[in-house]
Amino acid sequence: ASLLHRKYRQDRIPEDVDYIIIGSGIGGLWLAACLAKFDIRTLVLEQHYIAGGLQHTFQRNNYEFVPGLHYIANLPLCQPLYEMVADPNKKIEYNQ
Repeated sequence: ASLLHRKYRQDRIPEDVDYIIIGSGIGGLWLAACLAKFDIRTLVLEQHYIAGGLQHTFQRNNYEFVPGLHYIANLPLCQPLYEMVADPNKKIEYNQ
């Protein structure tokens, strides 16, 4: 089985993980991407067989449903959050 489809077991968690994120919805994936920008090792655990939380579709009675986020009303407010994770090669400096 691939890493993406293995069931959780405590003995499979790498010892050098800094944070464990429960849930692979948009918030969990965004947080993992941001932490990775700071070279912080994260592990994302998801109970569903598809990552993405409500960002994936499902079908019921021949209808397809898309329950996830469709529109961000205040793009200027959200733009910095998007830019933090948009470029995987761009590092972020952190000043305490």
